Amino acid sequence: MAVFDIAIESNIAGKSLKNLQLRERLGINIVSIKRGEITIHIPQANERIFPGDEVCVIGTDEQVQEFKKYLDQHETDVSPVTQEPDIVLRQIELKNHTFLGKSIKDSNLREKTKGLIVGIEKRGNRILNPESYVILEKDDILWIVGDKTLLTDLAHD
Repeated sequence: MAVFDIAIESNIAGKSLKNLQLRERLGINIVSIKRGEITIHIPQANERIFPGDEVCVIGTDEQVQEFKKYLDQHETDVSPVTQEPDIVLRQIELKNHTFLGKSIKDSNLREKTKGLIVGIEKRGNRILNPESYVILEKDDILWIVGDKTLLTDLAHD
């Protein structure tokens, strides 16, 4: 995870996450947007980026560097900062969960964790940014970015 400040003169300011298509273009996920005293965890596609926002992204080291380059092309004042987010990346192995046999969408994991499934290890294969129609199976390993407390509770269930 890395956090970036969006400069006042940024060309991406005012655009929605849906329009920016960062996940599709760069493979990264925006996991939170801090706007003044408000933090938006796991923002929806219609959420907009504004000047002065701090965006927390998750991706591989290469994807995060590509995002930094992308921002550098669109603004002049980009500086990654480190912080301890309220959200975490957590690995959860499905054994006897009520989610078995359901699609990601139907499992309501997004709502239950205030999170986002960013990867699945399924029968030895890795799926990054899985589609919402993927069916959850026993022994799948989910990589979820979400609320630390809710993910801890889910892992203990």
